[in-house]
Amino acid sequence: MDTNTSLVVSSPNIKYTDEYIYSDYKYQESLVTRTESQLVVKPYHSSLQIRTSRKVGKIGVMLVGWGGNNGSTFTAAVLANRHQLSWNTKNGRQDPNWFGSITQASTVKLGINEKGEDVFVGMSQLLPMVDPDDLVHGTGQGRPRHEPDHRHPLPAVIAGVHDTSDNIEKALRANHSEISPSTIFALAAIDEGCCYINGSPQNTIVSGVIERAEQRGVFVAGLKPVSIVSYNHLGNNDGKNLSAPKQFRSKEPDHVVVIKYVPYVGETRCWPCRSFWTCSCWPSSSRASPSGSCTPRAPLVPPRTPVVNALFKQRAAIDNILRACLS
Repeated sequence: MDTNTSLVVSSPNIKYTDEYIYSDYKYQESLVTRTESQLVVKPYHSSLQIRTSRKVGKIGVMLVGWGGNNGSTFTAAVLANRHQLSWNTKNGRQDPNWFGSITQASTVKLGINEKGEDVFVGMSQLLPMVDPDDLVHGTGQGRPRHEPDHRHPLPAVIAGVHDTSDNIEKALRANHSEISPSTIFALAAIDEGCCYINGSPQNTIVSGVIERAEQRGVFVAGLKPVSIVSYNHLGNNDGKNLSAPKQFRSKEPDHVVVIKYVPYVGETRCWPCRSFWTCSCWPSSSRASPSGSCTPRAPLVPPRTPVVNALFKQRAAIDNILRACLS
């Protein structure tokens, strides 16, 4: 695999300028109709014009709850790779790498060479992409002004509070006790036109947040837990924190869920080491950790939109999108 040579596509359908790559792409598909005695397949294509910027801008990532397990681990990984830090473990010296990153550690077949041999390049070489070493990190911490005292489970979506964009804003301005900090950050991101990804299974992406995102054309993503079945599922401190009723409230579905905290038992959380196993169930999908996925397993999409939640289909879809920009 060649990792240093720049990639240029010589095709009448591709045009390069100093600022953009222009692609005239034909998306081919087949329409299948069924009669009583046969299936009729009719090929067709759609013409698309795709423009890709050749200038890579800066990407900022605001991590809500930067001091938590996920935020600190993510930041440590970026800094370790950026500064090429190494550390000693019980298994020897560990050097930083981007193994597990689909853009940094995977390859795509370009074609064959004059000898008939397959030629591969790193995915990040196909198009101008942000180098994760260049990510700019920041944080914002928000706290509710008062802590709700819940003695009975409440539904995840409360009518007049979470159900519409207008209602959720009114509830926020009234400092309603059922507007969580993560929902505040989601609303702020949407109003700023920034994508919002909820990295933890919380009741954040409620109906009013989705409506607001649709109105402003902003992408949001998140997961709502249907059930959590494991011991020490969320790590040592996370599990301990969530054993407190007020902390658990942020992740509480509209039915009974039990989280049991187990002190540290020396498990190793890395692939392929499998000294622990957890299984969580999400709407329309089930996930086991360690698990593989290139995109959210149960993404937020418009009603009745087909969702691809098979690993290899997801990877093929990403490859095809990148190829379309160069075809």
